Amino acid sequence: MRYDGRYCKEKGTNVLRCLLWLAQTAEKAESLEQLQEETTRLISEALWDLTKVLSCVSEADWLTTDRDLVLKHGEDGLEELFVRYGWMSEKSTTRYKRMHKAMRLLDLSQHPQAQARTLCHDILREQPGHPGFDELADVLEGVTQGVGSWLAFQKACREILPALIKANSGGIQAEHDAAQNGESAGASSPPVS
Repeated sequence: MRYDGRYCKEKGTNVLRCLLWLAQTAEKAESLEQLQEETTRLISEALWDLTKVLSCVSEADWLTTDRDLVLKHGEDGLEELFVRYGWMSEKSTTRYKRMHKAMRLLDLSQHPQAQARTLCHDILREQPGHPGFDELADVLEGVTQGVGSWLAFQKACREILPALIKANSGGIQAEHDAAQNGESAGASSPPVS
């Protein structure tokens, strides 16, 4: 679809209205059930039009399944949409997920062990074969087995994760810049860390 300012204005206006109605519904809902139904309906309607606007400005084909991709698959669906719209490469989605997991892990590591250890295990289990995550998984396993300390895990997170976050965010930015300039990010982008 070619960029059409009037079309985007119409759809963007509808998204803003949906968000306004959502805020008003939250204030006026008489029951939790009513709030849930209206929230779901308004978010669905806003996403319907917002995906149209984003496809339009991206000059990408809009599909009736775009909204559902986001609603049903969350962050993964959103990333798939970004790839299809040309905003992110497949390689960037891997970097983005790794960076997001590292940021979440760094945050969780600052909480007490009783609150965070299992969540940290879950994140690390999703990242097998990555040296930084594997090293943290080993330290955390020592905590679980009682041979290591939570303080040692926190220290390892502070040492390993900031560099991992930086390496992955730099790769995403390099690919984004190359895509904006109509180039291939191939050789010039930093390696996936």
